[in-house]
Amino acid sequence: MDTGSTGIVVSADLIPHFAALPGPPGVLAYSSSGRVMHGRWVHALATIGGANGASVTTTHLPVLAVTRAGCLPHARDCRPIAHPRGIAMIGIGFGREADHQHRNTPDTNPFLAIPGIRDRGYIVTRRAVRIGLDAAPRAGFAILRLTRSQRWPDWNQAPACIRANRAPPACGVSLMDTGVVRMYLSIPGPRLDAGTRLRFLLGGKIPVASYGFTLGNHASPMAPEAVVRVRNPRPFVNTTVRFLNGFDYLYDATRGEVGYRPHPLPSR
Repeated sequence: MDTGSTGIVVSADLIPHFAALPGPPGVLAYSSSGRVMHGRWVHALATIGGANGASVTTTHLPVLAVTRAGCLPHARDCRPIAHPRGIAMIGIGFGREADHQHRNTPDTNPFLAIPGIRDRGYIVTRRAVRIGLDAAPRAGFAILRLTRSQRWPDWNQAPACIRANRAPPACGVSLMDTGVVRMYLSIPGPRLDAGTRLRFLLGGKIPVASYGFTLGNHASPMAPEAVVRVRNPRPFVNTTVRFLNGFDYLYDATRGEVGYRPHPLPSR
């Protein structure tokens, strides 16, 4: 399950009668690794299983059936595969179209395609996922309003500012990404050496929530496995899945909101 992408991506060998199913060509790239999935968009029902026998079944939605895996130029972790097998990813993110996912609009998000749910969205914690926000308790969540995309039928990514040591905050966007453990960070200024204190202001200069860590201090439960500096048109941080060690995360697709609920850090 990946909040850093949108849409179900599976290798074509996992879809019964794939050859007989109609559908236009499709492509999705994962910028963190540089992997590019080529295939066809087919419509299907999807049943997603959880713990203790729990499961949900979607309405018919577009699924990217992968027939070939390629690589972006200068990919970090990628090798081409002519006939991939066993690929399976459940992308539940939002605002990802501009990052090599232009076709991956909310209609491809399986968590937003569950029949009978009025308030579409989810809550992700370290141990569980709640799909649908009908009557969901919101106590403790700091809520951040999102803005509408002017290009796609989706919400824009959540605003955030990044501060290195005592430098002025650099403001752009954040991505809470359960699909990676390495942080991808775009921030102006000099090198980020061990001992640099990073702080993330979720929501902007007047944040609704914040957290930080010191580079090189791997004892912090919210510190990523590594920090990779990337080029981006504006400041950007991919928080990694370890964000969930300090916060529960809410996404409300109906109202256009994200929420952050702090909880005690686990020991490591």
